[in-house]
Amino acid sequence: MVDKEMLQAIGRMMDERFAAEREHTSRMMDQKLAPIKEDVGHLKEDVGHLKEDVGHLKEDVGHLKEDVGLLKEDVGHLKEDVGHLKEDVGYLKEDVGHLKEDVGHLKEDVELLREDSTITRSMTNRLLNWAEKADRTVVNMGFDETE
Repeated sequence: MVDKEMLQAIGRMMDERFAAEREHTSRMMDQKLAPIKEDVGHLKEDVGHLKEDVGHLKEDVGHLKEDVGLLKEDVGHLKEDVGHLKEDVGYLKEDVGHLKEDVGHLKEDVELLREDSTITRSMTNRLLNWAEKADRTVVNMGFDETE
């Protein structure tokens, strides 16, 4: 039985030694793992902040998409306006062409009126000269208008 008691004593000693080594190893592991655990805690906080930032960025992207949609609508309206303006420019060019033609015709008419005016002045002067000559002839012939 000595053997049995001795084996039990050796077993207890080994258990105590393993327990002490386990405890020592556990403390050593805790000492080495403590900074890592702390870093993991900080990383978890950072990940939480990053998730919040991503959420805000998603909201911003949503707002930007809305803005882009509105800008696209505005660009569409502006393109329509430009199309209308181009049409108006075409009409204005036609109108300018017609006005140039009208101005040309008016210049021709003015020139003809000048010529007519010159002829009218010339004829009026001739008629006045003839009238004067006729008056003188009448006076020379002895006819008096007052009689």
